Amino acid sequence: MRSGLVVAQIALTLILLAGAGLLALSFIRLLAVDPGYRTSDALVLDIALPSIWESEDRQTAGRQQAAFREELVARLRALPRVREVGIVNDLPLGADGYADGMFIEMTRPDEIQSLADFERLGPAGRERAGHAGFRVASAGYFRALGIPLVRGRLFEEGDVYDAPHVAVISESLARARWPDADPIGRYIQFGNMDGDLRAFRIVGIVGDVREASLESRPEPLFYAEHRQRPGQASSFSVVVYGTEDASVAGAAQRIVRDLDPRVPVRVRRLSEMFDDCSPSAGSVWCCSASSLPLRWCSRRWGSTASSRTSSRSARARSASAWRSAPMAATCCGG
Repeated sequence: MRSGLVVAQIALTLILLAGAGLLALSFIRLLAVDPGYRTSDALVLDIALPSIWESEDRQTAGRQQAAFREELVARLRALPRVREVGIVNDLPLGADGYADGMFIEMTRPDEIQSLADFERLGPAGRERAGHAGFRVASAGYFRALGIPLVRGRLFEEGDVYDAPHVAVISESLARARWPDADPIGRYIQFGNMDGDLRAFRIVGIVGDVREASLESRPEPLFYAEHRQRPGQASSFSVVVYGTEDASVAGAAQRIVRDLDPRVPVRVRRLSEMFDDCSPSAGSVWCCSASSLPLRWCSRRWGSTASSRTSSRSARARSASAWRSAPMAATCCGG
């Protein structure tokens, strides 16, 4: 009887050790995965423009928001040790990590100018449709996070609201939609995201990023210029690359207050977005929605489809909290 118990205990111990070894190997492999963007040496400002910036005239409101972002970037670039500044409406660290929008490839830029034109496409429209995550960014965003330009170009100074609208896509989208063709120069309709039916022309391809978790495959992404689709970036993040110094974080906060004291801002060190979340936490939420708009750390070591709905709700609650607060506290001092 005793010998049987001893054998069972030894067997159970061996099973546990084997499981621990496999877990350790998986963890080591996970650490070796390249997320597609830098994970340190940068500050992140999370900003939500208050409702007072909204207007019945969408174009006027969009121009005002874009002007605010442009002036903010210019002042942040002038800070000491800052090498690059970029804007995006949804960081990889906080994105849902799956294709959240549908686009249609067009044969000419004026093919779709109304909702009725979508219906006229019929079955042919479905064959030309695809899915991708929709992002609004600046050219500096890719440089600030170290996302490489693979081919073509990034956004340029002339890509303003009234200019022909352009887009940059990820490698995974290029492979999925145009495996044997060149996507640069093709026209895309993505108006279902913001109601703007002006066509996008693809001008560049950038490297993939892993959004949901390190073990997941990179999702296809579509990037619009923030000045051309400003309505999608009323809540946005600013990546300030070159330093994580608390004095620079404080200076960044003061710049936002000088531009408009009603605009709340939250500052984080990019490295802390990783270091604060231990791998041992698994899928446990280590960053609460009330304290961070960045949900990626809770899923870095594993994610499930069921978390998507709650993460979107968390982002909505977080943005609402920023708008109602006079000024969010920073974790970087200053």
